Amino acid sequence: MSENRFSGKTAVVTGAASGIGAAIATRLVAEGANVVGIDIAEQALDTMATTLGTAFAPHRADVAQEAQVAAALDAGAERFGSIDLAFNVAGASRVAPIVDLDEKDWDFTVDLVQKGVFLCTKSMSHVESFLKQVSAAASCRKPVKCSAWRS
Repeated sequence: MSENRFSGKTAVVTGAASGIGAAIATRLVAEGANVVGIDIAEQALDTMATTLGTAFAPHRADVAQEAQVAAALDAGAERFGSIDLAFNVAGASRVAPIVDLDEKDWDFTVDLVQKGVFLCTKSMSHVESFLKQVSAAASCRKPVKCSAWRS
């Protein structure tokens, strides 16, 4: 793989402070990208920023909170000039047999995994550089009548 295949690109990575998100962020920076790292774990984000340097912009945000997501994406686009890629990988769950789960536990997982992707994608739609990328990709496919994207 080219060490600079993402040179000049900016990626948003949710769940960037640990696990898969941290691995993706680390790889993207290694391959030349700037990364807007979003997570609720502020201390772990700071550690990632120290490790990855100025190409990593940490933003503490709960992906299930629209205003926090929008603020993080706006700050990232302001810092790096564009957003070109999105990796919505924030995820967690409260593990227990289903009969022992509270509704709050279920809501936690659904909000993080589903609502978080929805809100991040929705918030990125107003970032002009990202919208152009999505629109160009969509123009190569047969339109889907149930799509949330409008032209």
